[in-house]
Amino acid sequence: EFMLRKGRVDVQIMPRVTNENPLMEGDANTVAKAMRQYYVEQYGQLCRDTETADYYADLVLHNYIYKGSDIERRARKNLKHNGNYREAIAALPDNGEFRIDNCGQGEFALLAALVKKDLQITATDSDADLVDIAANCVSVPQNLKYEHPNADE
Repeated sequence: EFMLRKGRVDVQIMPRVTNENPLMEGDANTVAKAMRQYYVEQYGQLCRDTETADYYADLVLHNYIYKGSDIERRARKNLKHNGNYREAIAALPDNGEFRIDNCGQGEFALLAALVKKDLQITATDSDADLVDIAANCVSVPQNLKYEHPNADE
């Protein structure tokens, strides 16, 4: 997918791991587990540092480009007018549950769910058509659920 849209690649070169490093103590299996854990921790920190609202904004916009020009234009306008929602997303908790009412066609909810991977987000709107537009984006992660508040009626 990265070949189909603009973006960047971040590479982080870590300090050399020598035989004196505590990660290298033990048998091969223990060293392998310690190195994997170290990699997972470093990769997690790199993701937290780089995968911001601005990082995901282009991906979010591309979820709306094939839904019609009016929908795409509205998504582009909402992202631009709200500064990619970077301040609102930064104010959200990192984990737990969060509810977004009046989510519209879902740009904010989608962007927030991509940035805040450990936050379970439920987004609603009284307009069932807007909820359908939002829910049928290809990049909706598992931590985001769209609901129509009057779905039982």
